[in-house]
Amino acid sequence: MFCPVCNGLTSIQEHCSSCTGSLIDGGRVNDWVGPYAPYEPINEPFANESLDPLEPSLAHCNHIIYCPTCQLTAEISVNEWI
Repeated sequence: MFCPVCNGLTSIQEHCSSCTGSLIDGGRVNDWVGPYAPYEPINEPFANESLDPLEPSLAHCNHIIYCPTCQLTAEISVNEWI
């Protein structure tokens, strides 16, 4: 499973709820945690992954998004691909 935004296959196409400007992806939330976080390998367990083979996976990658116009910052979840 992988994040299509992190891998450059799709982009976040959201608009600001305050000024309706285009939001910019600031990267993974986990990359903002520590001083060397962006340079460390991604070794996250898929905690949200379903164990039932008949139920679709719920794994996601959290991203920071922000508006360059009004400085609004938010967090969104991107569904990971299988």
